[in-house]
Formats: sequence, structure tokens, C-alpha cells
Amino acid sequence: MARDLLIDPLMVNLAKRASLWKRYSFIFAGTLVICAVLAVAGVYAYRKVQPRRLALRAEAYLEKKDYKSAALTARRGLAIDASSVECYRALARGAEKLGVSEALTFRQRLAALQPKSPEASLDLAETAMRFGEVGIATEALAKIGANETQNVRYQGTLGNVTAALKQWDAAATAFEKALTMDPANVELQIRYALV
Repeated sequence: MARDLLIDPLMVNLAKRASLWKRYSFIFAGTLVICAVLAVAGVYAYRKVQPRRLALRAEAYLEKKDYKSAALTARRGLAIDASSVECYRALARGAEKLGVSEALTFRQRLAALQPKSPEASLDLAETAMRFGEVGIATEALAKIGANETQNVRYQGTLGNVTAALKQWDAAATAFEKALTMDPANVELQIRYALV
């Protein structure tokens, strides 16, 4: 009987310890799950936010005409997110300012990342014309929808492309349309006069 009295308190303590262990293990497991979710969310947020920040920094370097730092910063953003439109745009602007043909590659990548963007296609067409790639410019203009063609920039680029293809009537028509939209544009007046 005395022995039973000694065992019962010991069993009660073990039972209390086991219930405490179960309770704390659930709290510990819940904490681990929350930490894992926060870590995954942090990585996701980093991959979305950091390339934008780096692209803004690259644009600031471009304004200061520090092209090397701009390229390095934008490429660091692309290392984090290989489909960052902002980083490709910064690289393209820097390459265009330097007159490097790599700008065409960056513009092609931008147009591929934004297939429904008429601005990306127009940028590609203009850059292609700068580097004498008339075929690429023609393809880029063909991707622009009919409702986006009634603006000065499109008509001017179309006039440049058709003039490069020696389609003089089409070039004159495109330049005329552009000049009716913007009669004060001196560059268009000169190009129309040359056609």
C-alpha cells in the first residue's frame, strides 16, 4: 500500500509532463510553420522588389552618365529576376546612348516579354532602324495592332522603314500622315522632303 502511494504521485508527474510536452510541441511546430511561411514570403518579395530597386538605381546612373555602373546594377537585377522588364529597359537605354548594337538584343527581349505592348514594339523598330536591321523593324511594326497605328511615332517609324525598303510612295504617305498629326515636327518635315 505504501508502495502504491509512492508510485501514484510519480505517475501523475509523468502524465503532467507528457501533456505539457504535447502542448509545447504543437506550439513549437506552429512556430516553425509560421517561420517557414514568412521565409518563403520574404524570398518572394525580395525577388519582386529588388530588381525594381536596382533598375531605378541603374536609371539614376544613366542620368549621371555612369554607364558601367548602370549596366552592372541592371545585370544584378536580372540575376535575381531574369524577366525584369525594368532592368532590360535600363540596359537598352544605356546601350542606345553608347551606340552599342547590344541595344537591339535588349529591345528584342523587351518585346518578347511584352508581346501586347505597342511601345515595346515601336522601341524595337526604332532601335532596329538605328542599326540598319530593316527586317527586324518591319516585323516589329507588323505586331502592332491597327488601333495603335494612328499616332505620330508609329507613322514616322513606318515612313523610315518603308524609305529604307525603297518604297517611296508608302514612305511619303506615312510621313504625310505623321505631319498632319504633328505639323511642327522638323525631323519629319526633313524626312518627308528627302522622300
